[in-house]
Amino acid sequence: MVSSIYILEHLDRMAALATHVAQSAHRRHPERVIPAAVTGYFEELTHLTLGMVKKTRDLLIVPDAEAALALARDDDAVDDLDRYLLVMLTQREWAHTTREAVDTALLARFYERFADQCVSVGTRIVYLTTGLPPEEYLAHQE
Repeated sequence: MVSSIYILEHLDRMAALATHVAQSAHRRHPERVIPAAVTGYFEELTHLTLGMVKKTRDLLIVPDAEAALALARDDDAVDDLDRYLLVMLTQREWAHTTREAVDTALLARFYERFADQCVSVGTRIVYLTTGLPPEEYLAHQE
């Protein structure tokens, strides 16, 4: 029961983060929120996080500890893109405005936190299906 409550909190946070992304687009409309030069990175972030959402949804329907653990690996790719974008933003070669840098950093962070919430749901699923935290479950598997 407690794990279910935590899962709902993570899902609620995911909704809030998705709302922040939508509000960013609305706030800058009709302009773009991010420079065209980083659009491809955000397309990849979108692809990765949508895949994580689908896996999270599937886990809620059919709980599976191994599939839940796979979310952490997916999250690593999102973290890598987030770090890369932040490095890009802090380089002297950044050719865009400060506003675009701030918006890009915020949006990247929203995606990164969204992916983290999927991982947190996965952690709860591991516990629900095995009775063990992920670290203990992995150690037990070895």
